[in-house]
Amino acid sequence: MPPARPWARAAHRLVLLAAAGLVALAPQGGAAQTVDQQLAMLPYIPLRDNLTRYQQATPVEVPDDARAVRTALIRAMKDFKIPVENEKDENAVLLGTTRMVKSRELNKEPLSSYLSCGNGVQGPNADLFRLTFAFLAAIEPVAKGTKVTFFMAGEGRSPEGVSTQPVVCWTRGVLEKRVADRMKFYLLGG
Repeated sequence: MPPARPWARAAHRLVLLAAAGLVALAPQGGAAQTVDQQLAMLPYIPLRDNLTRYQQATPVEVPDDARAVRTALIRAMKDFKIPVENEKDENAVLLGTTRMVKSRELNKEPLSSYLSCGNGVQGPNADLFRLTFAFLAAIEPVAKGTKVTFFMAGEGRSPEGVSTQPVVCWTRGVLEKRVADRMKFYLLGG
C-alpha cells in the first residue's frame, strides 16, 4: 500500500539526508556531484520523476562563481518566500524546499500563475486545492561560471475530503524565471 502522504515522508528524508551532509556540493570523496546524482538521492521515486519530468525552466548560466551564485540565489528565494531548508550547509547543491504547503496564493498571486494542476468546474485546481510542492535549484560549476537548474513539481488535494486522490501539478516556469531574474539582479550588485 503506498504511503498516505508520500510528500511528507520524502521531505523528511531529504531534510535528514541534507542534515547528514549527504546532499553536498563536494562530498568527502572529492569530486562535485551532478544534478542527476543529487536528484537520484531523493528517496521517493515519483517525487524525483516528477521533478525531472515536469521541470520546465531553462537552466540559467551566469559568469559568477558558485559561492556568489549560492548567496544571490538564497536571497532571491527568500524574497519570494521560498524556504531554504539547507541554507546553513555551505556545500549544498540542491537549495530550496521539498515540502511547501500553500492554498490559493503565493506572493499575493494565484497559485495557478505558477503551477498547473488541471481544471475543475470552478476553475483552476491550483487555486482551489491545497498544494504541496517542491521548489529546488541545483547549482553546478561549469566552464564559464555557474549553471542553476530549477525544479518545481507537486500535488494538489481537494479540501472537500481527506480521502481524495491527489492530482499532479507541474510548473509553468514563471516562479523559476522570477527567482532567476532576481538572482541575476543580486549578482550585478543589486
